[in-house]
Amino acid sequence: MIELQNVSLIYARKTPFERRAIDDLSLKIDEGSFTAIAGHTGSGKSSLVQMISGLIDPTSGKIFVDEIDLATKDRIKARDARRKIGMVFQYPEHQLFEETVELDIAFGAKNFGCDEVETLSRVKESMSLVGLDFEKFRNLAPLELSGGQRRRVAIAGVLALKPKYLILDEPTAGLDPSARKSMLDEISKLHRKKNSTIILISHSMDDIATLADRLIVLSHGKLVGDGSPRTIFGNKKILDQAGLARPRISQLLEKIGIDSDAITIDEGIDAILKTKGRR
Repeated sequence: MIELQNVSLIYARKTPFERRAIDDLSLKIDEGSFTAIAGHTGSGKSSLVQMISGLIDPTSGKIFVDEIDLATKDRIKARDARRKIGMVFQYPEHQLFEETVELDIAFGAKNFGCDEVETLSRVKESMSLVGLDFEKFRNLAPLELSGGQRRRVAIAGVLALKPKYLILDEPTAGLDPSARKSMLDEISKLHRKKNSTIILISHSMDDIATLADRLIVLSHGKLVGDGSPRTIFGNKKILDQAGLARPRISQLLEKIGIDSDAITIDEGIDAILKTKGRR
């Protein structure tokens, strides 16, 4: 698992611009889980996952990946622990730089020391996982692709590193409805087929309701909610404190007078049909 023990993060420490991004946070993320992290802008979401991925160090506290302290003095153990985390930033397609899709996806695996056979195998597998046909796309330039396809290429490049834990920061941001649905389907499939441990940052409560089995809510760097999405979305106090709204289907059902705890579109349709049937 990933474990945080009393972790705090302070930016610009001991200056007039000092800001506490994370405040004494403790939590565990189990292997195989699908955990979403939500909160208003500035709540500490991105800072939290950057610490988990080892990109920045906490000001205090400890972070463990499979019982290895990321701050260990053993460089080999620290490197191996950090390599278990795959991080996909917002708009990852902006980071594509190679001449072809295949070369871009292969870049990280080569840097990890994989030989040509292993690298090719990883490229094919990761492209399959994100729904890209290897022969069709391998020799295309990334700039020839649509926005949704470029994002899939960027995610495939991270998957080729075979991370045990995958962090996705707003993976559907900026995509049109069709590309967004396709991306969500691929993420869900990845979780089911590979039993991947996924950590999702999202402003979309609809995406969280559809995908996640656990929702962590942050506000001003503090943990204010932790439970199933259904439980959190049913707690008005937590939502108000974090400046969040329920999924749109939940809001719609309330407006048309249907009493239901539905949080996904399918659940909402079932609630409407049941109400219609009773009438």
